Amino acid sequence: MDIKIIDAHTHVHFPEFDGDRDAVIKRAQEKGIGMITIGTDLALTKKAIEVAQKYEGVWATAGIHPHEAKRFTCINEIKKEVVSLEAFAKEKTVVGIGECGIDLFREDDKNVVAMQKELFIVQLEVAHRLKKPVVIHSRGSENGSLDGLEMILEILEARSHLLTKKGVCHFFTGTKEIADRFLALGFSFTFGGLVTFNRGFDEVMTHIPIEHILVETDAPFVAPLSHRGERNEPSYVTEVFPVIARCKGIEEEVVRTIILKNTYALFCL
Repeated sequence: MDIKIIDAHTHVHFPEFDGDRDAVIKRAQEKGIGMITIGTDLALTKKAIEVAQKYEGVWATAGIHPHEAKRFTCINEIKKEVVSLEAFAKEKTVVGIGECGIDLFREDDKNVVAMQKELFIVQLEVAHRLKKPVVIHSRGSENGSLDGLEMILEILEARSHLLTKKGVCHFFTGTKEIADRFLALGFSFTFGGLVTFNRGFDEVMTHIPIEHILVETDAPFVAPLSHRGERNEPSYVTEVFPVIARCKGIEEEVVRTIILKNTYALFCL
């Protein structure tokens, strides 16, 4: 397969694709689109690996999403589960750890947030041991605050020694100032369908060096403008490039070449 584009964050192993996964992946392959399908708990990490093993041009990550933190009551429970996650992460098709991080949306239970932090830190430690990049999920509180990103940065800045292979901020919604703090740690950023219909991201995409930008779909979620309201899929990732090209003042084909190189380098593909 001649890969021309990589959807750096998708979930083609999710149940939403159980009925037509072959067709969805084939549509992407026909456009030269590879993909990284992202684990969010132990069962879905296992499924992601199975999908990556089956299809050409597909890789996986091993991760436990912050939403899973509500299942834990102490750090020992987290560590026990992450032993299994680390075993999955040693599989050769696994190219990153995550998605992991902090999600405060409709979450005001301080104990759950504390478990989110512990779950994130333990996965950072796995990424460090296995020398794999970390895929970060962040969402602020319902009022749109950046508290989630601030918490993540505090953790990363205090543990920068764990960032052997750096990582990527998935679905980045932060400010230029927040982006600069992630850039100082060596992180990159993914942008997806949201930027095709929300001009609020133009400024931060213009600000971030193109060498630190990747593209994603987050399929089956957040389809781009021409497919709004539909199930998203990796073949739609092409719609993100014209937006980045406009923000950067660079030809779209050049943007594609640079972003493909970025993705290969970050995930050691």
